[in-house]
Amino acid sequence: MRKKVLTIVGVIAVLAVVLSVTAFAADSKLPEYNVIEVLRQNLEMATKAFFKSIDAIYIFFANLFGKA
Repeated sequence: MRKKVLTIVGVIAVLAVVLSVTAFAADSKLPEYNVIEVLRQNLEMATKAFFKSIDAIYIFFANLFGKA
């Protein structure tokens, strides 16, 4: 029973996504972005944010123990 309910909910969710995407695409034209460039910039921003947070944690603990 649980599997049937999850299957029905999944099918409804997929249909809702498909219908909303097709309705959006019919109304407007999306600009042609270079997908590789967008992915590269996204990866670059995520990497910078990760290393910035690691650096902040390192500085916090270094100041905490007086080794900075």
